[in-house]
Amino acid sequence: MHGGGLLYLPSVHCGGADEVRDFERISPFLDALAHAWRRDPDLRFGQLVIDLSTLTTNSDVWTLEEPEWTKAIQKFEERFNE
Repeated sequence: MHGGGLLYLPSVHCGGADEVRDFERISPFLDALAHAWRRDPDLRFGQLVIDLSTLTTNSDVWTLEEPEWTKAIQKFEERFNE
C-alpha cells in the first residue's frame, strides 16, 4: 500500500513542474465519459474504467492518453448501438 500519498508527480511525468498540458482536452473527454456512463449507470466508476481499459490496445491504464480512452469510449458506446 502506498500510504495514501499521491502516485503522480508532475515534475516526473510531464517533463517538469512548469510544463502544463492543454486544459482544453479535459471537458470533451469528461463529457464523452459521462455520456458513456449514462448508457450503463449501474456500473461503478471503477467497473467502467476497467471495462474501458479492456477496449484499448494498451493494458497499462497509467500511460493511456485521452485519445486512446476516447477510442475505448466509442467502442463501449457501439455496443449499445448494435
